[in-house]
Amino acid sequence: MRTKLHIIGLGHAGSQIVKLAQTKGIDAKFTCITESLDSGFKTDTNFIRYFPEGSIISHNGDEIKNVDMTSELIAPKEIAEILNEDCNYILFSGLGGYTGTHFTTYIADRLIESKKNFKAICSTPFQFEGKKRKKVSDLVFEKYCKNPNFNFYDLEKIRVKFGDLTAGEAFEKADEELYSIFKNLT
Repeated sequence: MRTKLHIIGLGHAGSQIVKLAQTKGIDAKFTCITESLDSGFKTDTNFIRYFPEGSIISHNGDEIKNVDMTSELIAPKEIAEILNEDCNYILFSGLGGYTGTHFTTYIADRLIESKKNFKAICSTPFQFEGKKRKKVSDLVFEKYCKNPNFNFYDLEKIRVKFGDLTAGEAFEKADEELYSIFKNLT
């Protein structure tokens, strides 16, 4: 009997790649750990809602959450449950934001400790996402760059490869590029 594949999307970016994998017909169990819930996911997708601590600020007429990236991650108990399965895990995350960054390290460390099979496919931010996000993602890159279970994709390659795109188009291309890394691994 073959081991089941469990694809976990960490944060908004990782969850978008889960949605893409589902549309491609990948046979796997799917979990998304994210604050927001979008439509378009398979009905059996396991959602673990996570709301990082932060204050709401107003910026250019929009209300956005200002999250302290140094605040301690308090992982929901459901995380331990999904990591106890006998699966091959695939982690998708966009580094730089709180949920994708912190859960990548939290889950990867636990999978490494328990000697579970996994691959992590992580993107590092576009330049337009700002220096703070880049600095945060660099810490994860430095920690795991020599670990063969990790694959990193610099989103600036999208701008070089495809030229001038809107932010929405750039993030769509990013999802496709990260999905193609997954397909090359399987």
